[in-house]
Order: sequence, then C-alpha cells, then structure tokens
Amino acid sequence: MRRIEETFARLKRKGRGALIPFVTAGDPNLDVTRELIVELARAGASVIELGVPFSDPMADGPVIQRSSERALRNRVGLEDILQTVSQARESTHVPIVLFSYYNPLLQFGLERLSGEAAEAGVNGVLVTDLAPEEAEDFQNALAAEQLDMIYLVAPTSTDDRLRMIAGRATGFIYAVSRTGVTGTRKESADAAATLVARVRAVTNLPVAVGFGVSNRTQVEAVLRYADAAVVGSAIVAEIENEAGNPDLVKHVGVFVQSLMMCDGAEAARLSPSKDMEEKEKTTNKQNDLLRDHADGRMVTAQANEIATDRNQIVQLDPDHPGFRDPSYRARRNEIARLAMEYQAGEQIPNVPYDAKEHQLWQSILQIIEPQHRWHACKEYLECIARLDLPRDRVPQLSEVSAKVERVSGFRLEPVAGLVQPRVFLESLANGVFLCTQYIRHHSTPLYTPEPDVVHELLGHAVTLASEPLAELNRMVGRAVRGTTSSEALERLSRVYWYTLEFGVLIEQREVKAYGTGLLSSAGELEDMHRAELRPLDLQQASRLEYDPTRFQPVLFCANSFESMHQGLMDYLISFQ
Repeated sequence: MRRIEETFARLKRKGRGALIPFVTAGDPNLDVTRELIVELARAGASVIELGVPFSDPMADGPVIQRSSERALRNRVGLEDILQTVSQARESTHVPIVLFSYYNPLLQFGLERLSGEAAEAGVNGVLVTDLAPEEAEDFQNALAAEQLDMIYLVAPTSTDDRLRMIAGRATGFIYAVSRTGVTGTRKESADAAATLVARVRAVTNLPVAVGFGVSNRTQVEAVLRYADAAVVGSAIVAEIENEAGNPDLVKHVGVFVQSLMMCDGAEAARLSPSKDMEEKEKTTNKQNDLLRDHADGRMVTAQANEIATDRNQIVQLDPDHPGFRDPSYRARRNEIARLAMEYQAGEQIPNVPYDAKEHQLWQSILQIIEPQHRWHACKEYLECIARLDLPRDRVPQLSEVSAKVERVSGFRLEPVAGLVQPRVFLESLANGVFLCTQYIRHHSTPLYTPEPDVVHELLGHAVTLASEPLAELNRMVGRAVRGTTSSEALERLSRVYWYTLEFGVLIEQREVKAYGTGLLSSAGELEDMHRAELRPLDLQQASRLEYDPTRFQPVLFCANSFESMHQGLMDYLISFQ
C-alpha cells in the first residue's frame, strides 16, 4: 500500500478528515522549508503539498505568486527541492506531494524526476496544467516508482470527464472548490459539496477540497462532506507576514494547529447538526478507543524499593473500562490467583481463556497486523514470524516462553499485576521477563490503562525472540542492578522508555518502530508519524520526562537498527 493510500485508509478507520497544508519550496529559503515540513507534520498535517516555484503561475492568486517570486530569486530548482525533502525525511514520514506546473518538470526530465523524487521521499505529484489525456507517459514513469498522480477536478468538469479522471488518478482527487485562482475567501463555495458528491459517484478515491479554504470554520465545513481540506494561501500569507521573524516556523505551526478541531488533532467528520459539545464527546471517545498506552511499570522509580514482592495485585481505578463489570473483576482475580501461586522454576500455569477473550484477541490482531506490515522494523517482523503466535486464540504464556527461550534464553514468568519498577528491570538481568496474563476489557479492544497479555506478547515477547534486543534487555537489567540512587534509576528508566519501549529507526528511508509500546498498540503505530522525531541521543533521552497516559509527542530515531544497538550497548556499558 502506498503512503498516501495508507494515510487516508488510517483516517477513514478513525472516522477523521485530513488537513493538507501547502507551502512554496524555497520561501523564504530552503532551510526554513525543511523546518516547515517537520513543523507542519507535528502540527497535524496528514499530507503536505510542496509547491515548485514557477515564473508564470497562472492558477495561483497574488499571495502564492509572490512566494514563487521570492523562491525564484533564491534560484530554487527541483534538484534543491528534492534534496530538502530528503533532509526532512530524517524527521518525518508524513506524505509529501509536489505541486507544480508542467514546464519545470519537463525541463528536469520526467523519468529522472520520477526516480529522484521517489529516492528523496516524495509520495505523489500534482501538475496543475497537464491534461490527463496528455499525462500517460509521466504517470507511467511515476507508477514505476510507486508514486501517485493527483488530478484536479472543477465544478465545470462534466460527468464524463470526472469518470475519465477517476479512472486515471491515484492517491486522492483534488476538487477545486470554485473556478478561478487560489486565494482566501470569506465562505466556502456551495458548489464544492456538490462537486465532491459527483466525484464520489464515480470513484472510491479520497477527495480533497482546496482553493480558498483559509480558516478553521471553512476546514470544519469541508470535512463534513470531503476527506481532506487543503489550505494554501492563508499559510503562505503567514510566512510572508512573518518574514524575518526567528520564530516564523513556530508561528506557522501554531496557525496550522488553529485550523484543526480538538486542539490540533485531525478534525472528526461530523454532521452539521452536531454542536461543539457533541464533537468533543465523539472525539474523546475515538481517542480512548485508539489509545493503547502500556507499561505503567515505568511511571515511578524509587531507589529504596524492596525487590522482593513481584506480585502486587492491580487495583482497578474508577475510570478503568472494567471497573463496573463484576464478571471482569472476578476474572481478573481468578487469573491473578494463578500467578500468585506460581513459584519460579515451576511449570507456568495455563489460563482458561474463554470464548469472549479469544474473540477479543482475534479482533486486536485483525487491526494491528496491517500496522505491523507498514510500521514495524525488519527485526520485529522476522521475530513475530519466528514465534508464529496463534491467531484464533490467546496464546498461553508457557508456549510462548518456550519458543522465546530457545532463541534468546529469556524466560517469561507470570505476575498478578504491576510490579515495582526496580523489580521489573532487575529481573531482565537474569533473563526473566515478568508478564501479566489477563486481557483488557472487551468494551475497549484498542485501549488498556495497564500492560496486559496483548502488550506483553505482541510487544515484549516478540522482541525478546531477537538475540540483539534480548541482549539489550539484559544489559538494562544489569545497569539498574548497579544503581544506588533514585536519580540514576530514573535516568535508566527514561532510556528504556525511549528505546526498547518507544524507539524508532530508519529503514529504507522510512521510519519504523522497534519499541514494544509502539508495536503492541495500533493506536500508537497509527499516531507515531505525528511525533517530533529527534536523533537518538541517549543523554538527552535520560533527562526527558515522559507521560505514559498519552500518545508520545517525542520519539528518538536511530539511523539504523545496527547504530541503535551499538549506541545503546555503549551507553549501558559506560553507565555501569
């Protein structure tokens, strides 16, 4: 699945619309453009349109025309733009579409552009003045590199022409909300909703609406009937107005966030009759269903914790999904008793999971397996194939432990619930991973307020079937064992959190997850592209606090699996 298609599919599953901001490459300069790409992604952009400056931008209004003139004065060309995209790809993998007139592309060379654009990390191209009837050669060149060809449609397009364009387009279709040129206006054109309905009648491709969408009210209105809202001139005007301001990038990010509902989240598509209170309620419910934060074991760390009691029973808070479900509470107690009676070295007791629990496991796998294919690193994919976990039932800890031990020597041992951080981490030094066996409440299949068997198996057990990752876990445990202060333990806890729990890395120019908190959560995997990506700096990570109750706003990204492994090894050895 191509990146743009994947993005819209993810948004559709979440019932949300997309914001697509436009900026002109090289305005005010390419360094700022690179920073803007990263900031726009952080601020909530689902796709970014990057304008190629042109001397005769006949479809653009005066604001974007002036931005092209500024970029051309800087002698910005396609080669420079592709290099900027490549640099931005080190920090974000939000889809990028080149928005251009045909002449600059033709002069560059269509086949050359297709290859170099794909290599740089471009995901699609929109050519404003290239008729579909004349685009076959270029589209074939793009398709050979798995790049999408985005086409424009207008209120004046006939139904026959809409069908023809729909048959050629990939990625999404850009619906021009009105005839004329780009620019801001006070109200969205009524013809836009009609045009989107006509497009939907001939294609299942997502439809984005642009030309004149400039404020939050218009974005919200567009997302009631379309899949995405494109905002260009209003953003470019902010860049122009803030020229010379050292906080320009931050200012633009704040402006883009102001276009979105729910404090910068992607806007939920709602019917016009819903008021803001209902919007907030719906969005909060969606967020709860998608959030799957795990491992509260790492929330606090005290040096004087006694490393003896591994079996602190989890107490359900009043806001826990299963708090008011007596059968679930009884089930949790039953599973906890099995773990409480377990003695190290004994045969791990099997949990008699019922049909509802098996169905819950199946449902979670159906959602998260595609996410693994798109977002998991190669090492993880090899490990999960190696373990071959059953799909039709909840795996027993004993069977998974036996498989993991054959690979890395690590054993999985049951605990009733959360354990003290020092106990949990020190156990790693002995090649023991302490696992819960209960499963989350069936009412929230993609949400768990504490680590459950889904997190333990799809996250930790799989990665412990990797010898290099198992080695890092052991070294974390040894480093913790050597600590004598709460400050040192806290620093190690943070390093563990930002690497083995929530670490990402670059593979084939794409950001992939190796952290268990990401890999065991469909919500985290879907949302990780919104995080601020920072180069893997373990000293910085050891000082950065984290919040386990929300999607992670910052992720540390290694250049490769090998560099992550070596860097973390060196850090832990020196820490000891």
